[in-house]
Amino acid sequence: HSKRYTMLSEGLFKKNRSDREVIVFDVRKTPTAKMADQFIRVEPGKDFELLMALRLIIQGKKPETEAGKVAGLELAEIEAAAEKLKNARYGSIFYGMGLTMTGAKYMNTWAAMSLIRDLNNDHQRRFVMMPMRGHGNVAGSEITMAWQTGYPFAVNFSKAYPRYNPGEYTAVDLLANKEVDAAFIIASDPAGNLPKKAAAHLKDIPTIILDPHWNFTSDFADVVIPSALKGITASGTVYRMDHVPLHLRSFLEDEWPDDAAAVAQIGELIENA
Repeated sequence: HSKRYTMLSEGLFKKNRSDREVIVFDVRKTPTAKMADQFIRVEPGKDFELLMALRLIIQGKKPETEAGKVAGLELAEIEAAAEKLKNARYGSIFYGMGLTMTGAKYMNTWAAMSLIRDLNNDHQRRFVMMPMRGHGNVAGSEITMAWQTGYPFAVNFSKAYPRYNPGEYTAVDLLANKEVDAAFIIASDPAGNLPKKAAAHLKDIPTIILDPHWNFTSDFADVVIPSALKGITASGTVYRMDHVPLHLRSFLEDEWPDDAAAVAQIGELIENA
């Protein structure tokens, strides 16, 4: 990613690394932070406070502080970072899954989007925001869901029509609240990625997994269905993290069905039962 799109890629206006500045906000020093021009360590669970402080500074206001600090940072350090954002002509905020997993949940993302809007109020600046996808084709599921329902995730079909409510209808919320009495997992590994409380509930209910790989969820699933490997034994479309669709063609044959065929067969069996 850093080589092709951000730090080291050759752009039309900014030719090389020396023309760009990278700031990393994180709770720990990651490999990306080591490559950045500046690393700012944020107090865990204080993402929302930091983002709102940046918004206030961008708007020309002074945020309230506790002993001169916000999110464990000196106000002067946040003001310096905000000044760099204000002086940029074009900027991008890349955020990871950690931003959505602290106490404020989706409000963290809302605060980040609001910061983008505040920065773009000056027509001399252009800022965008993009999530760093944790797994392959995550963007594809969101785009397909938005195309079919108007919502990207956290969609509930229990009323026979789509309802959207982050904080209530996400997989994490439904599993953690033990509202799910059966689970059908397609090309994912919730046991290896979801919070412990949510993943633990999967062991208490009937769980089916459809995946070409054996993973942590497969270890305790009641039914494991192998599927063809996308781009190798199955054709299809995937989406890059910047929402560009790419068609993958298979070049090997496999005895296992692809995901769509397997789900269609299960649907037919249910209808004919």
